[in-house]
Amino acid sequence: MDDILRALKPLPPEGHGPIKDRVTEFVRERIASGALPAGACLPSTRKLAALWGLRAPTVQTGLEPLTREGLLVRTVGSGTRVRDPRKRLASVGVYEYADWSKIPVAAYGRNLNALLAERLARDDMRMRLWIDPRPRAALREPWPEVVEACRRGDVQGLLLPDGFPPGAKWFDQLGVPVVAAGVVAGANRVCHDHLSFLDLGFGELARMGCRVVAWITTLPTRSKDTERRHLSSVAFAHARDTAARLGLSLAGDCVMAPEERINPVAMSPERFGYERFGELWRRRPRPDGLLVYDDVVARGVITAVLDARVRVPNDLKIVAHRNREIDLLCPFPATFIESSATEAAEALIRQLIGLFNREPAASVVLPFRLERRQMC
Repeated sequence: MDDILRALKPLPPEGHGPIKDRVTEFVRERIASGALPAGACLPSTRKLAALWGLRAPTVQTGLEPLTREGLLVRTVGSGTRVRDPRKRLASVGVYEYADWSKIPVAAYGRNLNALLAERLARDDMRMRLWIDPRPRAALREPWPEVVEACRRGDVQGLLLPDGFPPGAKWFDQLGVPVVAAGVVAGANRVCHDHLSFLDLGFGELARMGCRVVAWITTLPTRSKDTERRHLSSVAFAHARDTAARLGLSLAGDCVMAPEERINPVAMSPERFGYERFGELWRRRPRPDGLLVYDDVVARGVITAVLDARVRVPNDLKIVAHRNREIDLLCPFPATFIESSATEAAEALIRQLIGLFNREPAASVVLPFRLERRQMC
């Protein structure tokens, strides 16, 4: 332990940024340099706090990113150790708090799970799937089954394809690297570039000569989830700014969005798209361009367009989202902006392998791609 204490003293002098970040970077550098070898047991948080003249909570917060990255392993009763980087990632847990198999409109989630299983099997990695059956209010607390599996080493890393449950902090304490899908960029996250979707969509409508446009979207106008609330706020402002920059008129009543995140059990996003388009098309003046997100909402919009006998593209030009791996029947000319579940699965696994191999945590932002005026 004396060698470990010498390797950890002193903490570099104060520089820019929060103190917790200095702790993170200092311990990461000590591990990378070999001063803290594989298997080394760190002093307790209290001892480190006394060593560096800091508060124990600050030290705890500074070490948490290294646990998420897989550089440190916390074991109840044994303390915090430096992980042996030579160990191969062979067993991956997948944690979800929504059972996609029971949600008819969750084709993307089911497809993503299948792609994750296929990709892990191809690299000879075992996959263990957990679907948390607890009510939403209980998800903030650790699920003993997952905690115990990580403690025993049954899984060496964890993927969260439907993101972190709102308010749940216990994933930082599992002692294995964790990577989650997200709606906004952040460390250990994989997300789509929603602002680029708006740039592509409104840019394409402007290119086609539209002047008055509308946007039907699943992004809620308010949300209890901090990340979704942030994304919605940024996206709605970006939509207004982008439309104005392109010379498009996007009135407030032409942005059709739910007040809260759509609950697919209470109301299908497909029905939401159908009803919102009907409401939009009864208004005067009508838009000559329409942007739609996501692909499930787009299915409802397509049905409503056919029911209303709208002549596309003469009366209305449509740009809509779709997932590359999921069929979306559209019997009239439309432009699509695609995302890919295959790319998402690959990014999640690649990120997890990187963390397991002691690479710094990063954010992965996946692109949308424009496919012009296709009949499908």
